[in-house]
Parts: sequence; C-alpha cells; structure tokens
Amino acid sequence: MATTYPGSTTPQPQPAPRTGSDGQEPTDPEPSESDTDLPEQPEQPQQSRGGWPATLGRTGDNVASVILGLLAWGWIVRPYLAGGTVGIRDVLRAKFLNQAKDGSQLP
Repeated sequence: MATTYPGSTTPQPQPAPRTGSDGQEPTDPEPSESDTDLPEQPEQPQQSRGGWPATLGRTGDNVASVILGLLAWGWIVRPYLAGGTVGIRDVLRAKFLNQAKDGSQLP
C-alpha cells in the first residue's frame, strides 16, 4: 500500500521488504531500555505544494510585492500628493483610457 505525505497528493513508493540471506524475514532484536528512553523526534515543518517549507517566503512573491508597490506609488500616491483626486483621475485616464486631461485621445 502506498503512503501519502502531508502536502502531497501522489503516493510515494514503499521500500522492498527486507529478507535475510536465507530468504526469511529477519527478526529485530528486543529493544533495550536505552532504546525506549529516547526523546521523541520534533515534527518536520509542513511542506507547501512547491516543495518549500511553508514557513519560508518565495523570492517571486517578494519581487511581485515590490513591483506592485512601485506601481501604486507611481499611479496613485505621487499624483495624489501633486493634485489630489483630480491628479489620480488624470493619470489613470491617461494610462488606461489613453485620454488627455480634456478628454481628447492621446497619440
């Protein structure tokens, strides 16, 4: 039976069963007291779909955030500081509708 891991939808292959030199299943020795007193292993961080740990950001996300911030600065903040809401309207009209302040078409 295949095992699926957290964050993965594809089953992972199972290792082949171990056999001894005579073809029989090897028997594990009885656990000693020192084996049972071992501390539990800490949980591994959950993996995201891309294979990166879920706690780490991706460089692409950071770059996209910087670009989006620069666009907002250039299209909204600077025109607002220079001309208020009319300045924003003029910039957005020129950018997306290709119109000048008076409504005529830009070349």
